[in-house]
Amino acid sequence: MAQMPDAVSQPKEWVEDLVSQRPYSEHAWMELSKGQWEARNHGLLKDVFMRPPSSDDDVPLESPAPRQGDKKRRKKSPRSPNSEKHKSKKRQARKPKEIISALPSDLIRQLRDDFEHEWGATTLHQARGVERKTGADTSPTEESSPKDALGATNLTESPQFSDAMINKAKSTASEDVTGLGDLLDPKKASILHHETFLRYREELAQHEAEVRELTEKRDTYKLLSEKLQAELEAARKEHAEWAEQKIEELQSKLNSVVSGQESLAKEFEAARSEVVVAKTKADAKGAQLKVDVEAIQAQAKSMVEHARWQAQREALEGVHDQIFDILAEIENAKVEEARVRKLSFPKEDSESLIEFEGGEDPEDEDAAPDEDQAT
Repeated sequence: MAQMPDAVSQPKEWVEDLVSQRPYSEHAWMELSKGQWEARNHGLLKDVFMRPPSSDDDVPLESPAPRQGDKKRRKKSPRSPNSEKHKSKKRQARKPKEIISALPSDLIRQLRDDFEHEWGATTLHQARGVERKTGADTSPTEESSPKDALGATNLTESPQFSDAMINKAKSTASEDVTGLGDLLDPKKASILHHETFLRYREELAQHEAEVRELTEKRDTYKLLSEKLQAELEAARKEHAEWAEQKIEELQSKLNSVVSGQESLAKEFEAARSEVVVAKTKADAKGAQLKVDVEAIQAQAKSMVEHARWQAQREALEGVHDQIFDILAEIENAKVEEARVRKLSFPKEDSESLIEFEGGEDPEDEDAAPDEDQAT
C-alpha cells in the first residue's frame, strides 16, 4: 500500500464508512489493536485500555475510575484536517442510542449473541492471553516494557492501513490514552470487562423478560381487542338489522296511516257531496212545502170565507123565509079580519073592504123593496 499512494485515496472513504458501520464491539477491538500497535511501534506505555464509550455508541461500557493522587497526563499530537473531517463524518454516521426495552425480542437476542460472541470470545481471550504472558511473577522492568505487557502481535495477520489511517489512529490513540498513574493493569481491566459483560447480560435477560411479558400482554390485548372488535361488529350488525326492521315497521305503519287518511278523505268527500245533495233536496222540499202550505192556507182561508158567506147566505135565506111566512100570516090575518068584519058589519064592511083593498097597494109596494133589500 505504501508503494501505491494514489490507490489509497480512492477506497479511503469506503473503508472509513465500512469501519464506522461496524458494531461497537468490533470497533472497540480495532481501536484496542491500533493502541497496541502504536504502543509497540512508537514506544507508548503498556497500560493501554479502551476509551469509555460516548453517548452515541450502541453498547455502553463502564470506564474504570482513575486512581486518586496520580496526575493525569495525556499525550497530545497535532490533529490533521483529515482526522477532524473523519471524526465529524463518523459521529454523523453513528446511530442514536435506542432504548433496549423498546427493541423486539429477536433483535435483543441477536444483539446478545453478537455481544457474547464478539466481546466475550475476542476481548476476554486477548485479555487472558495478555494476563498469561505477563504473569504474577513478572519483574518491574518487564512490567514497564510495552512489548511484554501488550503481548506479541503478529503483524502479518494485522490489517493493512494507509498513511492517512495511521495518522488518524495516532490522533485517536493520543486522545483515548491516559497517563500511567490513571491506568489499570490488563487483569483488572479484563475482570471489569467480564463483570460489565455479566451485568449487561443480566440486564439484557431482565429486559428480555420484560419484553416477553410485554409481548404476552400485547398478545393478550390483541386477542381481547379482536374479541371486542368481533363483539362490536356483531353488536353493530345487530343494531343495523334492528334499526332496519324498525324503519320497515314504521314505514309500513306510516303507509297504512296515509292510506287510511286517504280513504277517510275520500269518504269525507263522498259524505260531503251526499250532504250537499240532501241539503239541496231538503231546500227544494222545503220550498215546495212552503208553497203547498201557502196554497193550503189560501185554500183554507177561502174555505173559511166561503163557509162564512154560506152561513150568512143561509141565515139570510132563513130570515127571508121567515119574512115571507110573516107576510103570509099577515095576509091571512088581514083576510080573516076582513071576513070577520064583513060578517059583522056588512055595509061598513063593504066600504071598509073597499078602502082596505084600495089601501092595500101601498103596503105591498113598501113590502117589495124590503124583500129586495133582504135578497
